[in-house]
Amino acid sequence: MANDDFAVVVGISRYPFISDLKGPENDARNFHDWLLAPQGGGVPKQNAKLILSSDFTATEIPEDAEPTTERIDRTFGQLVRRGMNNNGCVGRRLYIYLAGHGFAPNVDEAALLMANAGLGFYGNHIPGRSYANWFLVAAYFTEVVLFMDCCRDVFPRASLHQPPWDFIQTQGAGVLRLFGFATEWSRKSREKPDTNGQVQGVFTKALLAGLSGQASNPQGHVTGDSLKRFVLNFLPTLLNEKERQEPKFEGDDIVLVEGALPRGTPVRITFDRISPGQNVDLLDSAREVIATRAASADIWEIGLNKGYYKLQAHNGGNSQLFEVIGEEVVHVQF
Repeated sequence: MANDDFAVVVGISRYPFISDLKGPENDARNFHDWLLAPQGGGVPKQNAKLILSSDFTATEIPEDAEPTTERIDRTFGQLVRRGMNNNGCVGRRLYIYLAGHGFAPNVDEAALLMANAGLGFYGNHIPGRSYANWFLVAAYFTEVVLFMDCCRDVFPRASLHQPPWDFIQTQGAGVLRLFGFATEWSRKSREKPDTNGQVQGVFTKALLAGLSGQASNPQGHVTGDSLKRFVLNFLPTLLNEKERQEPKFEGDDIVLVEGALPRGTPVRITFDRISPGQNVDLLDSAREVIATRAASADIWEIGLNKGYYKLQAHNGGNSQLFEVIGEEVVHVQF
């Protein structure tokens, strides 16, 4: 258990000014559950703050809707105060998770709209990157992890809310970061019901599948890089052919989960059209090479998670796409 890890998790589904959502509170609860799980984030319960719109009395008066920017600022402010009172040190890792309606005031930022936001009131928001960057510069933690499951629609007239705390001048050079956004700039994020009827954001569903072990690398760890590869490969399987949502990740290859059990569907690849000895790359949907093998009479057996993959011969002449969609053995002839 990481006794000095902290988390702020926010899920807003009720918006009196604009349309309600069904997924963000489910997503926030599920992510919070993963944070507390010993085999997950291992964050002590008292260190992981969960804020939901259903925590507050429902109202039809938009200005009275909660949570507000001020409410979230007070929650982050407790961590700021802790750092000020402890010589600039709070803990090892800070998780920030934000889900609900959102927009992107610029190509780099993503902002979660508060419950009292709406047309003419888009200034009621929390810009995730700006808040994460404040803690990066302050160096109150050695790692900062930010995940945002919200749309990134362009509202250029919205004034960007800034963290209300004084700027702290530190080097911050040793602080590692991992930022994950549900979609690219100016695009929508999506929510869908699962087989039990619970609505979830597809980004968070893919994220938690990876964090729960499906994104583990050959060493059995879930890292920033392995999580990125998994989410980019798995998320498209949750959408239909007409839908598009491409998550964005950036930052360091930090170890998020140690000793996660590798999972995957057995895939058996036979070489029928490739000359023996010729090298073949296996690429995921992010076009990254995840394995290489020389063609031979032997069957290439490998465990793969759900998603799209491509076999590519090194001579560039032959390639083949295939999809892993379930748990049954997949047979590929190449």
